[in-house]
Formats: sequence, structure tokens, C-alpha cells
Amino acid sequence: MPSVRRGRIALGLVCALLAGREGPASRAQAPSTSSPASGALQRAITLVETRGDCRGALPELDIAARSTDAAVAPRALLLRGQCLERLGRPADARAAYDGLVTRFPTHPLTRQARRRAQVLAAPTKGAIAAPSLTLRRLDVGDAVHSGSLSGDGRYVAFHDSDSVPFRRDLLTGRAEKLTLGGETDGTRAEVLLLSRDGQQLAFMWEVDGRSELRLAPAVNGGAAVTLVPAGAWQAIRPVAWTPDGSTILVITTDFEFRLALQAVAVRARRLDRLAGLGFVDPFHVSLSPDGRQVLFDHANGSGPRDIVLLDLASRRLTPLVTHAANDVMPVFLPDGRSFLFASDRLGPLSLWRHPLGEDSANESTLVRRDIGRIWAVGMTPAGVFVHGLQTGMVDVHTVRLGDDGRLAEQARPVSATFAGYNQAPDWSPDGESLVYASTRGATIGGVGSRALVIRDRSTGHERLLYPDMLFFNAPRWSPDGTRILVKGRLASTNKWGEYIVDARTGAVTPVVVASQLMDETELGPHQWVPGREAILLARYGKGLVEVDLATGAEKTLVPLEPGVNITAPRGCAYAPDGRTLAWSTVERSAGRGNETVLRVREPGGSVRELLRSVGPEWLMLMDWAPDGQAVYVVRHFAARSGALPARAELWRVPIDGSAPSDMGLSAPSLRAVSVHPDGRRIAYVTGFPTWEIWALEGLK
Repeated sequence: MPSVRRGRIALGLVCALLAGREGPASRAQAPSTSSPASGALQRAITLVETRGDCRGALPELDIAARSTDAAVAPRALLLRGQCLERLGRPADARAAYDGLVTRFPTHPLTRQARRRAQVLAAPTKGAIAAPSLTLRRLDVGDAVHSGSLSGDGRYVAFHDSDSVPFRRDLLTGRAEKLTLGGETDGTRAEVLLLSRDGQQLAFMWEVDGRSELRLAPAVNGGAAVTLVPAGAWQAIRPVAWTPDGSTILVITTDFEFRLALQAVAVRARRLDRLAGLGFVDPFHVSLSPDGRQVLFDHANGSGPRDIVLLDLASRRLTPLVTHAANDVMPVFLPDGRSFLFASDRLGPLSLWRHPLGEDSANESTLVRRDIGRIWAVGMTPAGVFVHGLQTGMVDVHTVRLGDDGRLAEQARPVSATFAGYNQAPDWSPDGESLVYASTRGATIGGVGSRALVIRDRSTGHERLLYPDMLFFNAPRWSPDGTRILVKGRLASTNKWGEYIVDARTGAVTPVVVASQLMDETELGPHQWVPGREAILLARYGKGLVEVDLATGAEKTLVPLEPGVNITAPRGCAYAPDGRTLAWSTVERSAGRGNETVLRVREPGGSVRELLRSVGPEWLMLMDWAPDGQAVYVVRHFAARSGALPARAELWRVPIDGSAPSDMGLSAPSLRAVSVHPDGRRIAYVTGFPTWEIWALEGLK
């Protein structure tokens, strides 16, 4: 069931897996979907894109790679190589790439395979010998989006897929629910920081939309102590604990959205400002083993991130690693004389090592190339780097519809470039372009990390815009096709809101901006109003409003009762004529649990219910049919057996009340469906990012 809650502060970085470009040449030689090799390739793509299951995909890729079909084997060989890289088998990956280069020297994918083979074959100057490093997955689950490591390296604290906070013992494998001082709603504990011995937990607690810092026993009960009460700061995030347990380092956000690194004395409950951070939130903060120095990544404005050292005694800041690339997530090694950091200076994110002290002016040395998109959890005293790794993929697909309105062909990924990191498609009003958001940088946040991709439908040419934003999503075209509405965070102010991006220049104009962090989750799905200079916006907790772009005035169209929310990501939309309004909501019904309801409001103001789902089944509005006579919804159904995931299907729902019809498109994570203006093709998203906790051993 969809839910609306504050997003936890977490960082993630992702590896790319190619599903293959489908241009005019490759379409001409597309194989029959009934061939064993083609079927094996499609099953492998499904495993990788929807589950991140590279290991399970390998047998299918082996079958497909043996084919002589030029529309199947090259894609299989490339995907096989990338899966093997992800599984830590570089020699086998290189063999797969070499096989593609040798067998299909003129294929469009050969260039990428040749480049990856060269990267794997290149010597790594100053690198730690590969045999000394071991990468293994920790048994924590695949839905871990944030977490911390105790100073002794024994425990990991994290939220599971249901937002329940746990502490797992890495020695015994035992997982215990964190007690949070007797509180029961774990979703309100947004950041979890374990003490050195793992027995105490500092966490940020939400109180009426504000945040306070609390301290409590990790799992043995006992009351929580409020170290910093709510009200002084919009957010206060614990990031590091001194070795003696006397002080907790925190990142605070004031009411101007400026950030600062501060120290909280546990006994005195007093804040001490250490350094101002402007509007740039560090991806990771690391305290030295002796508790005297702090490392973090920082940027000046929209520039690349560098590694900075803060001496706690003198409060002196010293840049240690400066580069044109992004250098992020520094972590002290156990000896305190060097540290690890991640950098995109080689393209994909790689791990580097840099000395401290008298040798700090020396060059950094490469430790491990292409580690995928990660977020740092911590370093154990034994020299084990614990980190989160995104393994699941999300991508945009397109498919043509037949005269009967059902799928007329096999769906295809929209682009071979950065496959696995594309989302939120929207067709332009003239149908000639498709815009989508694509993660292009090595980091998931920060200016330049995400691009607006405008893809020409006829030629496949892609034009990229990089708005001056730390993050954005949900692009929607303006009626005249000159602007794109997005939701995100502006770099110059660190403020979340609704912004308009010029489709030619990438210039950003604010429309609706949240004045406080507590207001950010109020902004829901959005859409341009057809034929008017206005946007339709769902305000969670209030209703559907129309915002006049000339005056900024808001008019409530549909008020919603408390507890009733619009479904994400496209839960409200005007019909093409701009007169009939449709929306889908999540509602709680006495004795029946959650329900989702699809409704329309006629031009005269009357409201009718079109469809309702109850219990484990739910629905989400996606888009209108171009003729305005029907809407498209995604319906989620319970799994047919315990071994199968719940399925999501695309349905067409006529607004005259006649029976809905199945479109023939089904995927476990189908969403963000955009219908082409001619009604003959759609774009949509499948896949979800899944996260795992991994350990890189042998660094000490």
C-alpha cells in the first residue's frame, strides 16, 4: 500500500547495467520473442531490472550469449560482463567483453564493451594488490536505505523495508528491534547512530514536524533522554560519536536552510558550533580513531566536492583532496594515518586512499576501481569498510499499442545510455519528444548528478539539461512544449519545491517553495493545467490546488479530509481539454483497512467514483487517454502464491462507468505511465532500487 512519510536522510550511488539500444537498425533484426535465446535474454533483463539479481541472471545470459542472432548475443554478452563485474569477477567480465568485440566487431555495443575490457586490463598505479581485498555481502537484507556501524565494528543499526529500526549483531547474525526509549513508531526515528559498543543509540526524532536529538539504550529498554529539544533547528542529524562517548557530532539545519557541523556534549546537553557548511550537506562525516580530527566532503556552491579536514582543538579547516572530479565519503582507516574516499575521477565511482600528516601532500592511490554506487556506513577496527550498495535498477521503457488498445509489441528500454538509472518519463504535447530524469553523476545528489534527458522520438537523439539543482524528479511538459515542471531542491537556497526548467537553456524558476523542512512532504504529484498558465498540485493534508503562475495565487479544487492522500507519482491529472479532473486517493476505512479510490470531477462540479480497491489490492491513476474518454491506472494485486511477488497491471478505465479493461502490461513495479498524444504508445517505469550492506576486507 502506498504511504506518505518523510523521506529518510540517506545517500545512494548505483552501478549501470545495459539493456541495449533499440534504434532503427537493431529493430530491423529483432528476433522472434519465441526463440529460446531471446526468451532467455528477456528473462535475464527482468531479473536484473526488477530484482537486481545478477547471479540468477547469469544462466539465462549464458544461453543467450551462445546465439548467433546479432540482436540477442551482443546484448547478452555486454550484460553478462556487467553482471560479472558486479559480482566481483573482473577476469570473467573481461572475457565476456572480449567475446563481444571478437564476434561482433561492427555492432554498436562493441565500442562500450571494448572500453570496459580496457579498463579492466589497465594497471592501477599505486593500488593495493587485488588478492588482498575481499568483498562480501552482509546478511542485513536488500531494503536498507540508511544505517550506522558501532565503533567496535560489531553492530549495524538500520531501518528495514517496513521502516522498523533494527540492530544486527554481525558476529552472531542476530537482529533485535531497537527500543527507541519505549517509542513504538520507528518511522519517526530518521537517523540511527550507534555508540562505540553498540549499546547506546542517538537518533533524530520527529516532533510535530520538527526534529530533536535523543539518546536511548539500543535494545534493552529504558527511557530516552532528549539532548537537544525540538524547535531550535529544523533538523539535527547525528553523524559521529567520540571514542569516549562524551560527545556526538551532528549536522544542524537552521530556518534559513543553512547547515553547520556541531558537537553535542552528552552530559551537559550543550551545542558547540564547529564549522559552517553553507547549503552543502556532507555525504559522510568521519571522526579519527583518537577523536581529534574530522573528515567530511564539501563543495563551494555548485562546484565539485572535495575532502576537508577539521582539527577539533584549533577549529582549523584544511582542504586535503582537491580535484576537478567529485571526491566524497571520506572514512578514516584504523591507524588514523590515512583514509579512504570515493571519487568519480575515473568515470565510475572508485575507492582511493590518501595519507595524513607529513605525507598528506602526496597523491592519492587507487584501492578499487568501479565499486558501484555506494554510501559509507563505517570502518571497523580490523580495517573492514562497511558500505551500502544499490543493486536494484529502475528504467524507462516504451511500447506501442495496437488497434485494440493492448500491447502490440515487446516493450523496449528507452535508451542504452545509463540503463538502470532512468525514471519519470513524460511525452511532449506534440509527441515528438520524451523527457525523463536520469542519474548521470557518480553521486545521487548534488549539482550535475541528475540530468533532464529530452529524447527525440524519431531519431533517438538525446539532449541533456543539467539544472542548477541538488536533486529533482517528476518532469512534466508545459502545454506549449517550452518548459518542464519538476519537483526538487535548488542548489542556491537548499530549498525544496516546485520549479520550472527552461527546455532550451536549463534555467530554473521557482513556483512553489517550501518555507520549512516540515512543509516539504506537503508537496505531492503535479501537472500543468492544459490551456492555462497554471499548475495542478496535490498538497498532502489539504487537497488538490491550482496555482496561477502569473500571480502565485492558489485555488483549492478538491479539499481532502485528514488521512486522505493523493497517490504518487502521478495521482492527479486534468483531461486534455482542461475541464474534467481525475485523481486517486489512499483512504482508511473503518474495519476494512486502507482503500484506494479513483474519482473524476465533471466540468459542472459533480464528483463520481470510478473504481475502488480494498485491502492488499490498490490502484494509482497514471494518465488520461488522448480522447478524454478514459483514464489509465496501475492496479496492484496480491500475489497468487507466497513465492511470487505481487503483480502490477495497466488498466484502461472509461469515465462513462463501463467496465475497465486490462491492457496486457504487467510488472512487479510498474508505475509512472505516460500516454503518447496519439494514444498508440506509452512510456513507463519498472524496477526499484534495492540496497544491500557489503564489507570490503583487507584494507588494514
